[in-house]
Amino acid sequence: MNSVDSFIGRRIRQFRWVCGVTQAELAEHLSVDPGQISAYEAGTNRVAAAQLLQIATVLDIPVASFFDGIAAPSGADQNGPPKTIGSNRAEMLSHFNEMTDPQQVALLKMAQTMATHLGNLATPAQSANDLQSATATERQR
Repeated sequence: MNSVDSFIGRRIRQFRWVCGVTQAELAEHLSVDPGQISAYEAGTNRVAAAQLLQIATVLDIPVASFFDGIAAPSGADQNGPPKTIGSNRAEMLSHFNEMTDPQQVALLKMAQTMATHLGNLATPAQSANDLQSATATERQR
């Protein structure tokens, strides 16, 4: 298999873990042996497009998420390690998955507000100070 197959396999594992689904549970939903899921995740077996769509449906994620962060091919087979979602994002997604729908909506709105009003490059200390200032300003209104 090639680096794209390995990348997709790692993404399946990441999203499955974040969603709290075991290999056995995913295999049951797909009517395959758990060893097949393991082979997909290891990149030793190629995932068919229809199977990838089923996996996305079971995990309740857009199928395009499996390709986020993959480098566009430059004409030849890709070399080097593909990007992953990173530990901070994986931890955030794991906690997000444990929340109720109303909690998820509230957190999403908060993140959108912070990104819009505070900018994406603020440090945590700057963000905390700016957030306190913004909260104080809102209370005065």
